[in-house]
Amino acid sequence: MFRAARSASRWRGWPRRKRRSEKVLARSSSLNLAEFRERFAGEVILPGHPDYDQARIVWNAIADRRPALVVRPTSVDDVISAIQFAGEEQLVVAVRGGAHSVAGFSTCDGGMVLDLSRMREVTVDPVNKRARAQGGAHLSQLDKAAQSHGLVCPVGVVGHTGVAGLTLGGGMGRLQRKLGLTVDNLVGVDLVTANGNKIHASETENPDLFWGLRGAGANFGVATSFEFRLHPMDGTIFQGGVVFPVERSLEVAEHVREFVATHDDVHVALAFTKDEELEGQPVFVVGSTHAGGVDDAERDLRVFRELRPLRDTFGAKPYLEVQRMADESSGWGQRFYTKAGFLAALSDEVVSLCAGLVDIHRTTCALQRLGGAGMDGCS
Repeated sequence: MFRAARSASRWRGWPRRKRRSEKVLARSSSLNLAEFRERFAGEVILPGHPDYDQARIVWNAIADRRPALVVRPTSVDDVISAIQFAGEEQLVVAVRGGAHSVAGFSTCDGGMVLDLSRMREVTVDPVNKRARAQGGAHLSQLDKAAQSHGLVCPVGVVGHTGVAGLTLGGGMGRLQRKLGLTVDNLVGVDLVTANGNKIHASETENPDLFWGLRGAGANFGVATSFEFRLHPMDGTIFQGGVVFPVERSLEVAEHVREFVATHDDVHVALAFTKDEELEGQPVFVVGSTHAGGVDDAERDLRVFRELRPLRDTFGAKPYLEVQRMADESSGWGQRFYTKAGFLAALSDEVVSLCAGLVDIHRTTCALQRLGGAGMDGCS
């Protein structure tokens, strides 16, 4: 089977389509905005506005789309008004929290982008160990607010990711094997449905909806706030990695298998990549975040550190500093393309395949051990 791709230069004789920007401008011009502006207190940005190009971009530069309008609500009532207006005008709605959707779900062509960046408040109740985050909050805000009280919620690994998208998709991160996924620590959600109704979902209120929200939440409405369970944790964790020549992958992988079989609560992440500090040498990296105390971490991770790695970055580090480590390398404006799946085991076949791919292609193959608290309740 072959696939024919249309080039940017166009083939002679093919009919020219109206430019996307012209279509979007025409759609924007047809909207009945006067009444909407009267009931919407937030910001409305249309094509042609000086801020439009900045307002429409998202984290993944591949998702280069042109919405008919971008609205920035400042309250739940604004969200309701925006959803009702979209229904009246039959507009597709893309909800933007942190705008980090790899697939580009934070934006759309010719529809409405509901940008929650004006709703980012995070509050913490240290007595009951609870946190509330609005729909536009970032992980870095939740991290900082919780840590100011010696508490933590297990979240992702890039600080400018949105709390909403991460949570509703599950929420994998450095603490998941010890404290569970982000969604495992979700207590309740406030959301606005497609018909403009406000609903609260929890274990005791709309429990079926709450079950659905935890993993498939993008389909049920606009989440305007979240309540999370927090856990005690001081400001220091043991984190880092050891780097080996990719030729030693099979040898080191055997130690990884033995380690994860006996350490359910320690996060382990593997990477097959090329190391810039080693002049592009293909390497196998074993990384870990150990949240069980420095002495325990030193003892547990010694098995990898004694294998004569090329580089060893393990050490006690401030938690908030670790949570910021990937912010720059995963910054805005890059073109991200990823594919993922699940493996039953870290077999020699898988290790050899990943090692070979790094040597041939300009890619990184990353593996993350699941299990522990992040799999409690799964069958």
